[in-house]
Amino acid sequence: MTPPSWPPETDLVFTPGSNKIMLTKQQDLVHLVLQDSFETLRATLLLENAFPNPSLQASFVKDSLLSSAKAHMPGAASVLMRLQNDPIYLRKLLPVVSLWSPGLLDLAGLKLSAASCPYPFRSKQSQRALQRTHQCSSFGYGVT
Repeated sequence: MTPPSWPPETDLVFTPGSNKIMLTKQQDLVHLVLQDSFETLRATLLLENAFPNPSLQASFVKDSLLSSAKAHMPGAASVLMRLQNDPIYLRKLLPVVSLWSPGLLDLAGLKLSAASCPYPFRSKQSQRALQRTHQCSSFGYGVT
């Protein structure tokens, strides 16, 4: 079975040589949905829960992306469909809208692997802190 073909206006632009998304270089529609999802997430954090646990945080981020795409209907129909039906696409966008943590992607129902990590850990201290908090070693991040 071949994967679905998505419209080019939903494609993501990455920093050359990496898997980091370049926010300012996105297609206009994707950029608009991402920008508005920041505001939606900010409002959710202010009005519902400023310190959500990781599973609630994942839900907030996913909901903010979906709400933003719905707010720009019918123009954003293709982005909304892709967010709802392409878990890899959603996995790539979640870290853009939130502070990245391994637990967030896992709790959002998305599988995380070392190869798909958008933001590598910068220090052994941060690795250890996240390992204690989120059990990162189960995601393939060992501390030596």
